[in-house]
This record gives sequence, C-alpha cells and structure tokens, in this order.
Amino acid sequence: MLLDEPAEEGAYRQVLEAYPDDATAPKNRSLILENRGEFAEAAGMLEHALSTPNQTRVQYLNLIEVLLRQGLADSAQVVQ
Repeated sequence: MLLDEPAEEGAYRQVLEAYPDDATAPKNRSLILENRGEFAEAAGMLEHALSTPNQTRVQYLNLIEVLLRQGLADSAQVVQ
C-alpha cells in the first residue's frame, strides 16, 4: 500500500504545531525528509526532537545516520 506522503507529512506538522515536545512526529517526519534526500532538513527535525524533554534513543541514532549520509562523520561522532 502506498502512503500519501504529503498528507502524512502535513499531519506530522500539525502534531508538532499543537505539541512541540512530541517525540514521535519529528522522528517520523525526519524519515520522510530523509527518504526524499532532504538530509539537512531531516537533521534539523531530529535536532529539534532532541532539544525536547521527550528524547528517544532512536532519534539519536537517526540523527547520526542522517549526518553520515551527508558526509558529516565528524558531526555524527559528537552527537550527544
């Protein structure tokens, strides 16, 4: 089954507007962005997620992956 990616991304944007500290929406939106090759925006979404009180281990791992895909190994090594 194919998903309606623009609608899905829009839903995550709405969640983030209403609940900026949500832990799931930024992670899922970053996956959409990463799949489209929008690595810098995906990294920014994950950095936002990691600045909230609801951080998850998966967000750290996803950020490292996005940074590596951008060729930013030095930045990936210092993700904390």
